[in-house]
Order: sequence, then structure tokens, then C-alpha cells
Amino acid sequence: MDKGVYTLMKVISYFTPNYSVIVPNYVESMDKYNVSYRIEEYPSRDTWEENCAIKPEFIESMLNEEEDDLFYCDVDAEFVRIPNWEEFKGKNQMGFCVAQLHPPKWELMSAAMYLPNNDSTKEIIGKWKEHQLDNPTVWDQITLAETLNKYCQRCWFQMNLKYCAIDFLNIVNPVILQKQASRNREETRA
Repeated sequence: MDKGVYTLMKVISYFTPNYSVIVPNYVESMDKYNVSYRIEEYPSRDTWEENCAIKPEFIESMLNEEEDDLFYCDVDAEFVRIPNWEEFKGKNQMGFCVAQLHPPKWELMSAAMYLPNNDSTKEIIGKWKEHQLDNPTVWDQITLAETLNKYCQRCWFQMNLKYCAIDFLNIVNPVILQKQASRNREETRA
């Protein structure tokens, strides 16, 4: 599905059939703010972890098919206000949210990420995809963090948590709420 008005970049997302019930709410939230997007459906793999492992494969294909800079977002999110894509303009590094989800541990979050469409991003996403394929049941955010630590500790910046807001983080004035459907709804698992 392609929809929306181009405003600087395109939001990309994928889902497996079990998530199809929540996609309409996600799409509606983007339509409300004229966010340009592309959403693809993939067949389900054996486990929830393996379905999440599709992420680097999907992102790599979108970087090759699209010309714009991309903003990846999980489909169990909701846009709650207009994103200010201008704050990403001219940034050549990838952007990720980092939070203390399980104190004292800090974690890289892969539910939303800024992906400038350039050779550096494509190279790192390719390395992430290879690492994920070698470790299909390891959480994608872990393989992403390992890839960044190994290949490009300085090729990314920390995005504002307003793009990765989770209810327990108490983010003021979020842009995107991450609903974490897999933790809340059994029908979305696997």
C-alpha cells in the first residue's frame, strides 16, 4: 500500500498476517497527518523472533527500491502528532532511540529508526541482515546493536525518544507511541 503526501521522507513498515488486525489503526494514524508511507505484508515464519528477524531484509529491500530517506516504524505504533521531518534533513547518519528499558541496562530500540538512503546505511543494513540471518531467533534489536558495535560505532545518532515512546517511559509530547502489541495481544505472536 502506498498512501500519503511526500513531505521529506517515507515511513516504511512490514507486517505478518497475525498483525493484519492492527494495521488499519496504524494507517489511519499516518493518514491523519498526511505521512507518506509504504507497508508490505510478509508470510509468517515459525516464531515471533523469526518474524522480527525479517526487519533488516525488509529495510534493505526498501533502501534499494525507494529514493527518499526512510523512517522505519513497527506497525503496532500510532502517530499521535505531526512528525517534524525537518529535524532529520541533511543528516547522513542513521538514527536510533536508546532507553533504559530494564534498568540499569541501556538498550537500542529497533521499533523506529531514521535511515538516510545512502551507501553507508545500505552497507550497515546489509551487514545487519547477514548477522540476523546467521542468528534468526535472536531479537533484531540485539543483532542490530551488535552490528553497530562491530562496524560503525560512530555512524549513527541517538534520536529523541518522542519517536519511540512507550507508555512506561513517560515521554512528554510524543510523536509516535509504540504499542508493543506482541506483549499485549497473544493473537499477534508468531
